[in-house]
Formats: sequence, C-alpha cells, structure tokens
Amino acid sequence: EKEFPAIHFASNRPDFSAASYDPEYSSAAIYETEAGYADAVGTTRDYLSAAQNLGAELRFNANVVTVLQAGGRVTGVELVQDGTKSAVHAPVVVNCAGPWAAPLNRLAGVPLAYPFANIRAQMVNKSYSEALPGHIPLVRDRVNNLYFRLEANGVQFHVGPNDPQDLMENVDPDDYKDTADPPLRERQLAMLQHRVPGLIARGAVTTYAGLYCNYQLDNYPVLDHSELEGFVYAVGLGGEGFKMSPVVGMIVSHLVTGHIGRGSTRVPLNFFRKDREALLSVLWETQAL
Repeated sequence: EKEFPAIHFASNRPDFSAASYDPEYSSAAIYETEAGYADAVGTTRDYLSAAQNLGAELRFNANVVTVLQAGGRVTGVELVQDGTKSAVHAPVVVNCAGPWAAPLNRLAGVPLAYPFANIRAQMVNKSYSEALPGHIPLVRDRVNNLYFRLEANGVQFHVGPNDPQDLMENVDPDDYKDTADPPLRERQLAMLQHRVPGLIARGAVTTYAGLYCNYQLDNYPVLDHSELEGFVYAVGLGGEGFKMSPVVGMIVSHLVTGHIGRGSTRVPLNFFRKDREALLSVLWETQAL
C-alpha cells in the first residue's frame, strides 16, 4: 500500500446494492518488479518497418483465396486485393493468420485435429485528469475480475476482463460486435473505481472488442510443420502471443530455416508441435510418478 497509495487493496468484492461496505484484507498478492507492458501497435509498426528494411513486401487488405501447391508441397498463395487477383510464389507459407487460422488451414488441406475458438474480449478505456498519488502499476485483479493499467498517453486507464465467464463468446471473425456490451462496461468502470477510489466519475469512456484465437486442445499455440511440405503453422496464440513473440519467432525461424536466429531460448523447439497430445500424456504420467 505504501508503494502504490492510489490502489485500494481490499480482498472482498463489493456489493454495490448494499447500504455499506466493510473492506477485508486477507488475500495475498504477487508483485513482479520486472513486469510491464508495451505499446502493441507501435511495436507492430516497428516490426513491419524492420521487415521492409530487410526486403519484405507488405500487402494490406488482401484476401488469401487459394494456397498454391504442386507435387505435395506449397508453392505460394493466390490473393484478391481490391477485386484484382494475383499470385505470390514462395517455397514456404507461414499461417500466422490469427482468428482466420482455421480457414487458411482448410484452404491448404491441412486442418488441425482440434478446433479454434475466436473469443471476443471486451475492453474499456476511461480518460481521467485528476492527480493520483504514486505510481499506477498494471493490476490483475482476480477478486473483482478485471485487469487495468495506464495507457502510454498517461491520461487514460485501459480496463480488460479477467472473468472466464466474460471470455466464452466464440464469434465469427468477419462478423462480431467490436464494442463492449454496456453491462460489462458499467461493471468494469465500477470495479476500477473501487480499486482506484481517487478516480472521479467524469471522463470520456470508449470501448472496443478484439479476438483471442485459442487452440482448444490446451489453449497453447501450434508451431510446427504441416503435412503439406513448406506450409508452417504459427497459430492459436490466444491473448499471450505478443509477450511470447520472441520465442515464437525463434521457433518459426527454426522451422523455416533450420536456425533460431540471433536469440536464444530454453524452450524445446518441439514443445508446441501439432501432435503434442501424446507428449502431454507422457508429461502427466511423469508428473504423477
């Protein structure tokens, strides 16, 4: 509490319909001194710029309509962009299509054994101008089922869901509501103000909804070769793909080139293979022993 004076650390969930609230302080917390967050949009733009500097060609708003193949191996993809069809020929195609991973696998004729779930995640942003004491950390609150942090602009709270019940809506990535539902928005704002009581009610509120693409075997990604030679899976990264991206990049680099590049990792390179169900059984049996 001395470290973060703006945060209220009560361990019991408030009942906003009750006449009074008596805080309790019985829960434990974990403080990660080296944890943090990054600007995902800015980082992605940096990746794109770095790729272009290395010779990559970017094509936006282009739909893959065919995975080209001959003799049992991939030879590229066919695209439609602004109504015009064109082909990109390549000996390797990496499926990193996020929520569109399953349709692309089907186009290639190599669907995975388990389905994907495209989970709608509803986010709330609240602007504020009042002075808050001390530092505002990223807080993952399992009592009140939310997480929050400051946005990079320093004048806005970003609030996300932490309740499994809020992360069960499996949607079509081409047709889903891209703003938060009003009941969830109001609940998250109330819980934010409970955790940061110095906030006042005023301040612009905006919402959006994005997608987590989870592979339903175990909610971990698949990073592996497919049965179609040259077609590589990098799919199902869910809501943790951004923070896993350095290791994902090393493993995919190894799948494509045989080398992990300039980094290093202790994660086994086959840890996320497509047939890991058998490996999981072995791990569980080993753990039981």
